[in-house]
Amino acid sequence: MKKALLIAVLLCTVTAFSFAQGTHVDVGQSSAGGGISTLTASGLGVAGTYEYIFYKLSIPDAFPITFGGAAKAGVYFPIWHDYGIAINAAGLGTAHLSLSAFPDLPKEVQNFDFYIDLGPSLLLGFAGDHAGFAFGIASGGGLNYYISPKTAINLDSYYAYHFGPAHGGFGVSTIGIMMKL
Repeated sequence: MKKALLIAVLLCTVTAFSFAQGTHVDVGQSSAGGGISTLTASGLGVAGTYEYIFYKLSIPDAFPITFGGAAKAGVYFPIWHDYGIAINAAGLGTAHLSLSAFPDLPKEVQNFDFYIDLGPSLLLGFAGDHAGFAFGIASGGGLNYYISPKTAINLDSYYAYHFGPAHGGFGVSTIGIMMKL
């Protein structure tokens, strides 16, 4: 029974991918957004992002993946760490898989856009032993759920680790709104 169910799910997935169409944000388009963030170090903050899509890879009879560049920045107020304020900025390469590419899926499911990102990160900390500047790397991912053709609810999570006086790592989870420009 488990094998039959697994085979059925696999066939449905392959069938859905074989009818791929388009994406939510296409080559030459950009999006921007912002939201409220929580930190793994028990803190709050605000964050914003801007992204430009510059390449689309369409795998025949499969699915399109779009690639872009994003700038993310945030101001955070950790409460269980000795940063009084932390300012983080990252330049990230992104890859998106938009379920709008699959017209056979229900419309509600087509509204999802999944992404991953990776790139350099800068941190400026103001307090305690970790005051100062640091350079590091950030990686993460998230999803957008489009509630209209140009507006999405965004859930984003990334982790950054920094080297330097303001050293250390932290994770940021953000919920906000993304707008296609």
